[in-house]
Amino acid sequence: MALTLWGSTEVSALIGGPFTTAEVHARLRREIDTMNAHKVQYWPVFFLQDNELAGCAGLRPYRTGEDVFELGVHLRPSYWGQGIALEAALAVVAYAFEHMAAKSLFAGHHP
Repeated sequence: MALTLWGSTEVSALIGGPFTTAEVHARLRREIDTMNAHKVQYWPVFFLQDNELAGCAGLRPYRTGEDVFELGVHLRPSYWGQGIALEAALAVVAYAFEHMAAKSLFAGHHP
C-alpha cells in the first residue's frame, strides 16, 4: 500500500518527492517508528464504494511534550476532488482531541 501511494509521482510531488522504492520503504519505517514511540501515525483511508485504497490521513508529533500534532492527508489522484480529504481530516481532528488530548493541531502543505 505504501508504494501505491507514496510511489505515485503525482502524490509524492506534493510531499517532497518523487521517491524511490527505498525512500518509500524508509518513510513507512519512520511511520511505524512514530506509531511505536508516540501512538500516532498516518492510517490508511479506503473509499467504501470500491474498497480501494484512497490514501492515508493521520497525525505526527509536531511539538513533542506540548501535545501539538501535525495533521496530514495524502490521497491518490483518482480520489481528489471528492471530499475525501475533508472527511478524513475531520475524523483525524476528532481522534486527536478525543483520544490524544491534543492541545492544538498544525497542518501545512508542500509548496
